[in-house]
Amino acid sequence: MRTPPNEFETQLKRKLFLVTLNLVLERLWVASLFFVCTILCFLGVSYAGLWTLVTGIYHAAGLGCFLVAAIYGYYRIWRDFHWPTKEEVLRCLEERNAVRHRPLRTLAQPKRTDTLRDKKSNALWLAHLKRQRVLSKALKPGFARLGLAEGDRMAFRVASILILSAGFFMAGSQKSERIIGAFTPQFVSENDLVDLDMWVTPPDYTGKAPILLARQKTTEIGTQIPVIVVPENSRLIARVSGGSDGVPSVGYQGERQDFTNVEGNNFTLETTLTESDFLTVEKNGEPLGQWQLDIVYDQEPTVKILALPQVTERLAFRLQYSAFDDYGLMGLEGQLSRAGFEKKVPLKLTLVAGNKEVEGKSYHDLTAHPWAGLEVDLQLIAEDAAGQVGFSDTLSFVLPERIFTHPIARALIEQRKKLVEDPDGNKRTVVIALSAISQLPESLNNDITVMLLLSIARGTLAYGADQGAVDEVIDILWDTALRLENGDLSAAEIALREAERALMEALNSDADNDEIKRLVEDLKKAMAAFLEALAQQNQSDPQMAQDPSEPTMSQQNLEELLDKVDQFARSGARDAARELLSELQDLFENLKSARQNVASEAQKQGQEMLDQLSEMMRRQQELLDETFRKSREGNAAQQGQAPSRSQPGEGNKPGQGKGQQQGEPRSYDGLARSQEALRQMLGDIMGKLGLNAEIPAPLGKAERAMNSARQSLEQGAGKGAMQSQSDALQMLKEAGEGLAQQMQEQGRGGQLVRRGPTTGQSDPFGDPGNSLLENLSGRANIDGNALMRAKIIQRELQKRLSDPRRNLLETEYLKRLIEQF
Repeated sequence: MRTPPNEFETQLKRKLFLVTLNLVLERLWVASLFFVCTILCFLGVSYAGLWTLVTGIYHAAGLGCFLVAAIYGYYRIWRDFHWPTKEEVLRCLEERNAVRHRPLRTLAQPKRTDTLRDKKSNALWLAHLKRQRVLSKALKPGFARLGLAEGDRMAFRVASILILSAGFFMAGSQKSERIIGAFTPQFVSENDLVDLDMWVTPPDYTGKAPILLARQKTTEIGTQIPVIVVPENSRLIARVSGGSDGVPSVGYQGERQDFTNVEGNNFTLETTLTESDFLTVEKNGEPLGQWQLDIVYDQEPTVKILALPQVTERLAFRLQYSAFDDYGLMGLEGQLSRAGFEKKVPLKLTLVAGNKEVEGKSYHDLTAHPWAGLEVDLQLIAEDAAGQVGFSDTLSFVLPERIFTHPIARALIEQRKKLVEDPDGNKRTVVIALSAISQLPESLNNDITVMLLLSIARGTLAYGADQGAVDEVIDILWDTALRLENGDLSAAEIALREAERALMEALNSDADNDEIKRLVEDLKKAMAAFLEALAQQNQSDPQMAQDPSEPTMSQQNLEELLDKVDQFARSGARDAARELLSELQDLFENLKSARQNVASEAQKQGQEMLDQLSEMMRRQQELLDETFRKSREGNAAQQGQAPSRSQPGEGNKPGQGKGQQQGEPRSYDGLARSQEALRQMLGDIMGKLGLNAEIPAPLGKAERAMNSARQSLEQGAGKGAMQSQSDALQMLKEAGEGLAQQMQEQGRGGQLVRRGPTTGQSDPFGDPGNSLLENLSGRANIDGNALMRAKIIQRELQKRLSDPRRNLLETEYLKRLIEQF
């Protein structure tokens, strides 16, 4: 089917238009080679941030070069590009379709049929045109040839694209900022290209982090100087690199100090900051940075004596103190001195090194010191990590002195005093006295150890020529007198104090758990030996007129407390462990020996009244238990079950069902009578108290609760009776606590050793309702759930540590955490 001439011409025009467009693109692609490469290189350099490496002048010069190159590239486009002619378009279409005989150009020739008069020639020409039309229908315009190598024999396009790609990836998320920065050169000095790193490192004992000194821009220097607050004696470390030749320097305290050259244009400097002043860094006369240093000076530690030293029942004195330092205390001790004596007696005080604030107490036994019984001056000294020392006010008091009752012990102490006062003049007299005392074995309690000590003292004093021998004899005489006076109690007491001190020091120094465990066991042994020696002395003392019911300390409770110290230390609660151990020290220091524990008549009456309250509490508890049992039997009977047992003589009686609850026994007569008897006993106690003092309010409430319980029992209301009985028991406990506290305040030394409610166990704090363990744990302000929480955390950490999927870093971190628990 033939294509109409007009349709053929339309297809041909479309093909020629596409070929024309391809030729235009190809010629622009070749002509714009220099311009495009210039733009691509500029973008690559800008994305890579190379403009930040040069000064503003070079930056502006580079922009000018790129601008000139871009203008030249545009000129080349204008010069080399020309619009394709129709002949060129036809030739291009024919050549790219590889056709011969120029069919399109033939068709473009003017018609010849009107000029040919020869019919055969005209017919031949028309046949030729027809054939050319058929050939031109198969022609395709194709696509523009825009290859990278088109018109680029030196591969400039490839190089430009590589530069653009590298810069694009280097820019990251800062592409727009770097393009904007490429058109805004910064005209700064050469020193702005210098790298300046400065930081201040505070002393280690301050615990402060290093402070980085941010460098200001050249335009900012001198306008607003930043203020940097740093501790005294901090180290300034500075590093300068890059820039032109020249040695930088630091200006501080009116002097300039040059940096030390490391290599090339790299310099370093270190100095100590001691005064508040301006700090400037310069190079080649131009400032690199300027700061104002505000030095925080290290204050001297302060220490105070909180109260006048108190003498304990063991004749040690209790020292209460507090200390403070702005960065942390490293040393704390006390000193005893006397007028006219150069020698001072040091007192070691409890301190956790590094704590800023300390408030504590310590016990010191100086009864063996020659100054015992004399007035001394006490001063505390605190030291911080910087070596600064602070002193407390001087306090004067009389050192406790031990009064010996054993005649030979008193004689030995007299001889000891003579040696202290005049060693050379009294040496011979003391030797004779010791020889005479050694001849009286009966007076020495036939103690071979005492005889041996006296023999050693006599020989050392007789044949020793120096002061060291005299000092040794002074110590031996004191130890011998203590053994005669107290037997093994004194040695056990010294061992106990030493074990307490060792454990406290271990807690303060963060010793490991195994060491804490070992010291706790040592303290248990020392405590057991001390309590045993104390009990033996009480039993063997002929002068002891003590009530047989007088209690002794419960060693089990004390061991439970020491186990709790170990548990808190292992769980990481070292502060709680120290507090509990401190309470134990208070307890041991205020225990009364047999000869000291002679109660007054008022104390004996109070003790008797406490015993009566304890007995009443026991009976009230038994009555409450019996009421509960009978009420439970009534409930079982209501459900059709046989009661477990029955009480003879407690059958149902007429007229006793009023007010009773269904299912309960109809007879509580026996319990009601017992309750009334307890109420009358309480009335007798209240009558005795009313003769000498006001009746405590809890006793009145207990009496009313007992009366209510009796009425409920008479009416058969067991549940109501149990509530009233519980209230009465609680009121009795509160009354006992108040009475014990009152007696404790009236007693000598503020302590009262008393028997527990029913077991005869010791309760040094006079608390009839709580055990010693509960009392001391409460006084130490220890949260009972803290230990449980620590154990839960420890188990969870061990569980995570056993997971084989965890990497080495996590495993090491978990191990460090477990060590804290």
